[in-house]
Amino acid sequence: MRFAISGLSLVLCLASIPALAEWTLISRGDKGDQYFADLVNRKAAQYPSIWILTNYLEPLPNSVRSSKTLYQVNCYWGTIRKLADKGFDGQMAEGNAVQSNDVTTPWRYVDPNTFLATLVDLLCDTK
Repeated sequence: MRFAISGLSLVLCLASIPALAEWTLISRGDKGDQYFADLVNRKAAQYPSIWILTNYLEPLPNSVRSSKTLYQVNCYWGTIRKLADKGFDGQMAEGNAVQSNDVTTPWRYVDPNTFLATLVDLLCDTK
């Protein structure tokens, strides 16, 4: 029980960091632009994490105009998982939160030459 409370506290602390973060553009796509926040635990040895912000060019069906996703990487295995994501009705994670998921997904390998593969390389200094 104590571990669960500590884990929840950690997630809540990490969730508040992007509100203060400077976002850095990392890719432009046909559906929107993606940014990362440099204030998250990027150099945490084997399990670094990072917030990714996506601004959508067109609103999603649930009125989401932007979203933040917290990813964690296992540098030893080169796998990634999602720890949380939040959708907003404004650009750059502004406006009302219209979607929120704090469920940790299973670890998975990423396909080479994809955005997620670039994240693994960035966080683990593999290239």
